[in-house]
Amino acid sequence: MTQSGLAAQIRQVRRQAVFGLADGAMSITGVVLYAAGQHAEVFPYALAGGVSASLSMAGGEWLSQSDTGLGGAAMMGAATLAGSLIPALPYLLLTGIAAPAVAVVLLAAVAALIARMRAHRHHAYLETGAVLAIVLIASAACAVWL
Repeated sequence: MTQSGLAAQIRQVRRQAVFGLADGAMSITGVVLYAAGQHAEVFPYALAGGVSASLSMAGGEWLSQSDTGLGGAAMMGAATLAGSLIPALPYLLLTGIAAPAVAVVLLAAVAALIARMRAHRHHAYLETGAVLAIVLIASAACAVWL
């Protein structure tokens, strides 16, 4: 493999890691918000959902004929699991309003990381923030509705 080919593969795996992290965080946010009333249940629910999401993402990445092969698929799955735990981690350490407040800050940090990776876009931060705000609002609405 050429040096430029290796560099391209490393960029792809890094991209898979960041977007897997974001996908996991966004896909579990609704579960975390729903379970927030049962503080002790938040992390177990997020872990169960994260395992399912990570296996699904890894399998989907591998089946999609990714150039990074099994390693890239494993990276996507591991990053999705890690991302799934981001909104739930504050509930292991904090109580009251502090837990969801820190979860939102962590989600904003993930959004900033994604926007930075999308810096080639003219309005990367605005677009990324808008998409993630929609996900957060929709997740919160579902949690309240249920």
